[in-house]
Amino acid sequence: MDILLIHQDPPVPCLYGFDVGLRELGHTVHRIGPRVDKPWGEDFYALEPDYKNMLVTVPDPYLPRFVEDSNADLVLWLQPSHPTLASGLLNCPVPTVAMLTEDYKFSHAYQIARPLFDACPTAIVQRAFDPRPVEWAPLFNFIGLQWLQPADIGQPRVRDLAFVGYTNVHGVTEARDAELNRVHFACADRSLSFDHTNGIYLRDQLDFYAASRCVWQYPGQGHEDNLTYRAGEAMASGAVCIAKRPQHLGGLPEPWVEGEHILYYDTPEECADIVEQMRTDIERWATIAVNALEWIERNPPAAQMERFLRDIVEPIRQAGVNKWRRHKTSIDEDSAARAYLAALGARP
Repeated sequence: MDILLIHQDPPVPCLYGFDVGLRELGHTVHRIGPRVDKPWGEDFYALEPDYKNMLVTVPDPYLPRFVEDSNADLVLWLQPSHPTLASGLLNCPVPTVAMLTEDYKFSHAYQIARPLFDACPTAIVQRAFDPRPVEWAPLFNFIGLQWLQPADIGQPRVRDLAFVGYTNVHGVTEARDAELNRVHFACADRSLSFDHTNGIYLRDQLDFYAASRCVWQYPGQGHEDNLTYRAGEAMASGAVCIAKRPQHLGGLPEPWVEGEHILYYDTPEECADIVEQMRTDIERWATIAVNALEWIERNPPAAQMERFLRDIVEPIRQAGVNKWRRHKTSIDEDSAARAYLAALGARP
């Protein structure tokens, strides 16, 4: 299969597993998208030196033409952090699928773009009041789609709890920042070490986790429906992930079982209790850490992309794109695209 992948250079690390898994399955990936200045760029190119040589950069790809030129069988749009959107989505002759964030960050803009795609997989189990047709929002969660490992997973675990992430990002991290402070205080009361840093990426981040007994995770950026990619990174690093309990987590190839693969808490004090237990009960800590790491190893990128193509893309192909889009005839693609770009602060 030939796949036209619209993303960015360098790619967002948590989404690069799609690219890796599809190529491991033997599919041809044609990458198009903008080049952007990101702090993890040099680290990424050191790990994947051939990536730039495989990318075509265009400001606004017109999809039907690019599909014809590349013989693409699928258009996959992975949310770039830089505002970009292809034109011709509703007239594209092949299935169009987009992975769009559902956390607080950028969600207002992506809600505008969703109707333009044949399917926008969701990580959140739909509730009765959810207005989206189920076939347009099938369950698929990429937080366990790990393509990178730490340099030394067996190094000494020198800290009780770790977290990597920026704080004080206006409009994005307020809820997480508040919870982070509460957990910090609860751990300090027990003389537990909680190291928080930012500005490290990719293997350096996983090495930081690999030197930690546990990794803290907050659901999403501003709500409690899902976890983020950090949870899978913690598992791939041999650490135990401790997360505030998510409310509607779904879409994984296998469930993350509480107490077996991951530990949840409801209050900061309970989080500190768990961290202390993990420090004193090494056997239980090791059992959970090994279970989580084995989960990651059982579900590599290729296996997850095989499921993605089977469960997300194939139903569209079987139905035919015209029949699949029969309820989208009233959508004004140009207006939706302009509204999306404006919502991200870009010039429409």
